[in-house]
Amino acid sequence: MTRPRAAVVVLTWNAGELARRAVDSVLASVGVDVELVVVDNASTEVTSRRVLEELEAEGVRLLREPRNTGFARGMNTGYAATGAPLVTLLNCDAVLHPGALAAAAAALAAHPDVGVVAPHVVKLAATGPWRFWEQPEVVTGFDGGALGLDPLGRVTVVAADSGPRASFKPNGACPIYRRSALEEVVATYGVGPFDPVFDTYGEDVDLAWKCWATGWAIRYEPGVLAGHVRSYASPLERRDKRGRLRVNLVAEPYLNALRHLRADAAAVQVAGTVVRDLGMVAVRLAHGDLAVVADLAAGYLRAARELPTTLRYRRRHREWRRITPEVRAAWR
Repeated sequence: MTRPRAAVVVLTWNAGELARRAVDSVLASVGVDVELVVVDNASTEVTSRRVLEELEAEGVRLLREPRNTGFARGMNTGYAATGAPLVTLLNCDAVLHPGALAAAAAALAAHPDVGVVAPHVVKLAATGPWRFWEQPEVVTGFDGGALGLDPLGRVTVVAADSGPRASFKPNGACPIYRRSALEEVVATYGVGPFDPVFDTYGEDVDLAWKCWATGWAIRYEPGVLAGHVRSYASPLERRDKRGRLRVNLVAEPYLNALRHLRADAAAVQVAGTVVRDLGMVAVRLAHGDLAVVADLAAGYLRAARELPTTLRYRRRHREWRRITPEVRAAWR
C-alpha cells in the first residue's frame, strides 16, 4: 500500500532553537513520506543562522529569502516549492505529533469534501523538550481546536474537547491542507494560497473564507495533535509586538471585516475594533510604550491604503452570500 505524501513548509525568522524543534518534529513523522522545505525570511540573529546552517548541512532543503517578505509571501514561496497532495504550513514555533500527518491524511481520505484539517493544538513552553505527548509538563494550556465565527464575524473557540466537527478555520500555527483545495483557491482568486495583502497576521482567516466559498469544508480532527509556543510567533494581544508586526495586527481585522462580512456585521466589528484599539493604546501608554501611537497610526494608514482594493474585492466576491446559513450554523 502506498504511503501518503505530505509536504511541510516551515517558515522561520530569528526563531533560534525553536526552528530545530519544528524540523525535528516533522522528521519524526510516521506513516507518511515527508517533503520538507524550510524558508528563512532573512534571519539575522546569530543562533538562528547557526541552526539553519546546521539543518542545511544535514540535508534539509532550505530556501533563503533576501529580505523579510512577511509571513504570507514566505509561506507562498515554500508552498510553490512543494508538490505533495497534503500540505502543512507550519509555524517555526510549532511542532507536530509523529502521527499527525498520517491522521490528517486519513481524515482527508475519509471526507472528500474536506479541504482543510484543523488539528488539536496545545500550548507549549518555549524551552525544553518538544515531545509533549511524552512530557505533559511542557504543556501550558489549550491553543485551539474547533474555531467558530459568531454572528458578528468574530473568531471564537467552539470547544476544547469536542469530537470531530466543522471548524470555521484551523489554528494558524499548523493548518493541514488538501493541495487541490489550495489550487482551486489560487485559480479562483488569482493569488495565494495566502494573500500578501495581509503580510503577517490575518492571512489564515482570509484563506478560510476562500476555502468555504469555493466549496471546501474545514474539519476539526481532535486526533491530529500539534503543539505551539504562542508567545513567540502568534500572540493574541497586540501589546506583545512592536513595529511592523503590531502595524499588521492593527490593520488585519479591518481588512478581513471589509472583505468578507455582510455590511451590518462589518460595521459593528469595525466600530468594536476601533474601541479596542483605543483601549490598547491607553494601556500601552500607561506602561511607557510611546511607540504604540505611531504603530496604531501606521496600521490605520495601511488599512486606508488598501481600502479601494478591499472594496473592489468585496464587490466581486461576497463570500458571506456564497456560504449557506446551515454551514454558518455549524461553526457555532
